[in-house]
Amino acid sequence: MPQVCYAMTEKSSKAEAMGDKTASSLRDKQQELSRNLAREVILRALADVIVEQGVHDFSVQTVADRAGVSHRTVYRHFASRDELLRELYLWLDDRLDRLELPDFSNNAWKIPEAITSIFRALDEEDRMVRAVSIVGLTTDHQTDQRRLRTADFHAALRELAPDLDEDAFSAQFAVIRSLAAAQQWFILRQQFGLSGDLSGPAVARAITVLLEDLVARNEEARQKTEEDQ
Repeated sequence: MPQVCYAMTEKSSKAEAMGDKTASSLRDKQQELSRNLAREVILRALADVIVEQGVHDFSVQTVADRAGVSHRTVYRHFASRDELLRELYLWLDDRLDRLELPDFSNNAWKIPEAITSIFRALDEEDRMVRAVSIVGLTTDHQTDQRRLRTADFHAALRELAPDLDEDAFSAQFAVIRSLAAAQQWFILRQQFGLSGDLSGPAVARAITVLLEDLVARNEEARQKTEEDQ
C-alpha cells in the first residue's frame, strides 16, 4: 500500500508540475499578446501623427495622447523617438515578409509580378504605409531587410546585364529600384489618386520595359567589346 500511495503522490506531483508549466506558458503567451497589441496601438497612433503633422515636429507625448496611453507606456515599449521611427519601418518589413511573393533574387523578370502584389497589399494598410513613406522620403532611416531587398534587386539586375559598364548599370538599377519602392506607391496615390490595383500593374509594365532595355543595352555593350577585341 505505501508503494501505491507513493506512486500516486509522485504522479500527482508530476501532474501539478505540468499544470504549473502549462499555466506559466499561457501567462507568457498572454503577456506577449498584450505587449504586441500595445506596440501595434502605439505604432498606429504614430502613423496618424506623422501623416497629419509630419516627421520632424511630432513628440512622444503627442503619440501617447493619440494612442490613449501614458508617456511612460510608450517608453516602456520604445526606448526613444528614433526607435519609434525605426520600428515603423520594421512593421512594414514584417508585413511584406508575410506576402507570398515570387522570388526575384535570381530572376529579375519576376520583379514586375512581385510589385503588382506588393502595391495591392499596401492599399490594405494605407495609413501606415503613408507614414512609412513620409519617413523614408524625409529621413535616412533604413532596415536590414530593406538593404537585403536592395541587394537582391542589384544581383538580379546585374545578372541580366553583366557586360554593361558600371555607370550605365547603376543609373538603370536606381530607377528600377525607386519604382519598386513603397514611396512610389505613396507618390502615385498622394499626387494622382491611384490605388495599388491601378498603380501596381502600371509600375510593373514600366519595369518590364526597363528590363528589356537593360538586356538590349547589355547586348550592345557585349557586341562592342567583341568588336574592339
